[in-house]
Amino acid sequence: MDEFFDDYDVLVTADSPVQAMRHDDTGNELHMTMTVNGRPRPWTDLVPWTALANIDYLPATTVPTGLGPSGLPVGCQVIGRGYTDRTTIAVASLLGDLTGGYQVPPSVR
Repeated sequence: MDEFFDDYDVLVTADSPVQAMRHDDTGNELHMTMTVNGRPRPWTDLVPWTALANIDYLPATTVPTGLGPSGLPVGCQVIGRGYTDRTTIAVASLLGDLTGGYQVPPSVR
């Protein structure tokens, strides 16, 4: 990652393979599923999407970028070189400005 950040200030990636999901607290995470491309997937499949930043102790800022087809939020994460938290926050702020930022989903208004 150090070599990547020699050429780039940030890396913008998906923060999840799906848009936000309705909360379901009927079980624990090891038994819960989500639907990805029409197929059930384990809830734990969410972990790798944030792992890139986490395993290298890199700062990452998640930014909402709009609403998905079901009206729930979608977003991305901005990952930076170590100790560049202010850079990831600044880029996330700019992305939020460009995409309309957080919007209250119609279903919870």
